[in-house]
Amino acid sequence: MTTLKRLAVDVGGTFIDFVTLDPISGAVSIEKVRSAGELAEQFFEGTRKLGIEMADLGMIAHGSTMVINTIVQENGARVGLITTKGFRDVLELGRGSREDIYDLFYKPPPPLVPRNLRFEIPERLDSQGRVVTAIDEGATSDALQALKEAGVESIAVCFLHSYINAVHEQRVIQIAEKVFPEATVSISSDVVREWREFERTNTTVLNSYTRPRMERYLSSLETELTKRQYKGAFAVMQSSGGITSTEIARQVPVRTIQSGPAGGVIGARRLCELLSVKNAVIADVGGTTFDVSLITDGRYLESSAAKFNRRPVLQPTIDIVSIGAGGGSIAWLDKEGGLQVGPQSAQADPGPACFGLGGTEPTVTDAQLVLGYLDPATYLGKRIELDFDAAQRAIVKKVAEPLGLSPQNAAAG
Repeated sequence: MTTLKRLAVDVGGTFIDFVTLDPISGAVSIEKVRSAGELAEQFFEGTRKLGIEMADLGMIAHGSTMVINTIVQENGARVGLITTKGFRDVLELGRGSREDIYDLFYKPPPPLVPRNLRFEIPERLDSQGRVVTAIDEGATSDALQALKEAGVESIAVCFLHSYINAVHEQRVIQIAEKVFPEATVSISSDVVREWREFERTNTTVLNSYTRPRMERYLSSLETELTKRQYKGAFAVMQSSGGITSTEIARQVPVRTIQSGPAGGVIGARRLCELLSVKNAVIADVGGTTFDVSLITDGRYLESSAAKFNRRPVLQPTIDIVSIGAGGGSIAWLDKEGGLQVGPQSAQADPGPACFGLGGTEPTVTDAQLVLGYLDPATYLGKRIELDFDAAQRAIVKKVAEPLGLSPQNAAAG
């Protein structure tokens, strides 16, 4: 009996990484392709380079930074919110406190749903989930129609106490199927069944914000896998370090917000165990984000909530801190002439200037090349030939000349 190979895939903002394992021989093969264009097509470009036939695989484990990259760069879907009457502004009110009490210029992040796309519906449940006021179906239909006319792609629904009783949120889905069937609807009772209105609403909004992109990608990938006669398991990494089905990952992508980095932490913990290392700092430099986690006394830390781009998310996750400073993060000057990095990324297309693929913005990778941290002769196993002159031109034009710095000092900044 032949034991089938296993494939692990991590879809990042700049590259897709592939690792295959032959469980009999223990042989491991790796490959990397740019995450440009249609990601499903690039997925099979990677398997082709590895010489893998889908029939030879028994399992695919899939990690991704797609969700967190979307949140960090704020380039997700146009979202509308339907909530209980009186709770329209919960995203702006937040907790009513300042994250940094000593910052006189502190401003909270603006809501991902503008006020004109937030609708209140007369309905009410008490704290035990009993119906106090039945949902106004006419108002619900009107709100859905207004969101449709506003060009909304995805809708978040978060009613008071729906974590106990989801009856009203489920009714919104039924009405939406008639009024606005094209929309992707996420209800809080499917996303997070915990109290705290601000955090629960924000988590549901982030799910709606990232869901269309994740749904399109996974659906396209599954269709192509079926065409290629793949019959093995397809597991998607969750932020908690566990796995889930593609169906759940499509519906609740916020569970995969730290999907890629979580897999790295688990692998690092296993490596620490083999090396008898009790405490370690784990860093994952991606194309869009820089992720850091800790191994403490041989174990990784876990959390029931986290913040991403200063926005709270109620989901179990390995404790990972992510900032928008990956290899493709773009350097830019603010209005006061201060040098900033990220969160916008050059991504895979066009990528950093040094990739020679049309990019003109200076990125962290360009700075590392100019400073000599990267060897253009051996980068990525010679898969890409880095253009030193293009990297230096981008840094000189966008950073060095405006600030009166040498190329090296600008790159170091």
